[in-house]
Amino acid sequence: MDEAHGAGAGKRKRVDFNKPLKFWLIFVSLCFSCLLSALDLTAISTALPDIINDLQGEDYIWVGSAYALTSTAFLPFCGSMANILGRRSTMMLSLVMFMLGSGLCGGARYVSSMDMLIAARAVQGMGGGGIIAMTEIIVADMLPLSERGVFSGIIGCVWAFASAIGPLIGGALAQEWQWLFFINLPLGLFALGLVWAFLDIKSPKDDLKTRLRQMDIIGNVLIIGGTTAVILGIVWGGAHHPWGAYQVYVPLAVGIIATFGAVLYDFRWAVDPTIPFTIINNRTSISGYIQTFFHGIVTIIIIYYLPVYFQAIQGSSPVRSSVQTFPLSLTIAPLAIMTGAAVAIIGKYNWSNWAGWVMMTTGVGLLALLKEGSSVHMWAGFQAIAGIGAGMLYSGLNFPILAPTPPDLNAPALAFLTFARSYGQVFGVTIGGTLDLTLQLKKKLPVAFGAQFGSAPDLAYAAIPVLHTLSEPMKTDVIHAFVVSLRLVWLVAIPLSAVGLLANFFCKEIPMHKHVDEKWGLAEQAKAENDQEMGNVPPTPIVPILKSSPSTGASVGLAY
Repeated sequence: MDEAHGAGAGKRKRVDFNKPLKFWLIFVSLCFSCLLSALDLTAISTALPDIINDLQGEDYIWVGSAYALTSTAFLPFCGSMANILGRRSTMMLSLVMFMLGSGLCGGARYVSSMDMLIAARAVQGMGGGGIIAMTEIIVADMLPLSERGVFSGIIGCVWAFASAIGPLIGGALAQEWQWLFFINLPLGLFALGLVWAFLDIKSPKDDLKTRLRQMDIIGNVLIIGGTTAVILGIVWGGAHHPWGAYQVYVPLAVGIIATFGAVLYDFRWAVDPTIPFTIINNRTSISGYIQTFFHGIVTIIIIYYLPVYFQAIQGSSPVRSSVQTFPLSLTIAPLAIMTGAAVAIIGKYNWSNWAGWVMMTTGVGLLALLKEGSSVHMWAGFQAIAGIGAGMLYSGLNFPILAPTPPDLNAPALAFLTFARSYGQVFGVTIGGTLDLTLQLKKKLPVAFGAQFGSAPDLAYAAIPVLHTLSEPMKTDVIHAFVVSLRLVWLVAIPLSAVGLLANFFCKEIPMHKHVDEKWGLAEQAKAENDQEMGNVPPTPIVPILKSSPSTGASVGLAY
């Protein structure tokens, strides 16, 4: 496929915010739904030591992994559901699943059941992953790629805002952690009401039975099963079983084979494939997916293990540690918006990804310098550098993936994009926690201190609640062990970030689309189409297109 198939050479233009009221109502409902999911993801990392200490379960590594497993495994399936059931129904179903899982998570506190919490997190993950995927898909339905940068940046700002206040909320509610989940119920109902009231967009015209027959059942089963097996393998490895054990390499092998089988089936035999060949048949899109995967790895390492630094080494409470991570979250937000707006104005995206990877690689390298006595200027400044890179890449990596992709394949392409990012986050948590931090702590902690935790699969979170009750010199020895072990986490993140930087070498600068898929969009467009078919009105443009002045080529707004 010709990578430059679509849009023609773009000219510089202003960012146009002159949208219909319905557009803004829909966009606000999407942002609030996204905030709901993001708050849960960012708040729990700060409260996790207290949750673990309260429930005293042996498999507490699954509190995070169960959510990551289901949210990742079902992401490609969300793209299929969006095409079959429609965007509105799929988003509402995702919100209901998220609320159901949240209620069950909070209920686990009252029955003191780690197993119930893990199972509920799996349910919650299916809903949370669907919310994120559907937000991306619906925005793509309403806006052409050439305009989407600034709006993707606003959604990135929502994530950054959640990253800022989520850990603070998690720290404040750490002792009564069930409310971290129960609070999702009224917020979820509000989000559900917004979506029901305002998400008035086109829906499929075929009857439900016809649409269900189009579902790629074999491909989805292989993807979900393969992803689940791979995640089981990497979560079990080093925590429950040695990396060379069959309990690790068998699920890894089965998962990889099943995933490749799903891709092969979709490419060769599926009538309506979950992963169409067109979305990955060029080097620019492949590069974008690889970069998104490594961006997910490095970003989640930073988000998850900075609180460990502050709570274990600086001696901060959960609330204080969340405040100390503000330099990271408060730089991601403005850079995501600024990058999206700049790409929309300039019409080129490669520069932003180059700059983002350089900043992120530099930032994680500097984090490796942190130790017991590091000053505020050091830990705040190093976070800010990494946050600038993360923010630039959050909005910038959409463009190399979507620029070569036809707009009618936005749903599977964006579902696969969020799948790549989420898959990377699963690897990031495992690489940072199991391979680096836990294994190093087992080697570096004083034997007398480490022995009380036995074979705990996530030793850092188990040790933090009791670390600062120790007497000297044991306390100093334990803190030093954390310093050395966390340094390895940051050092491993450097080459992982560098891989993303190298992958950007394969990106071409492709002009961005100025149109959207006519099957989707605002409901007013569907009414206009029906009126034209009945001959009630003269033909008018019904797809958002960028209108330019014939004399200057400057943007003068959108027409519907």
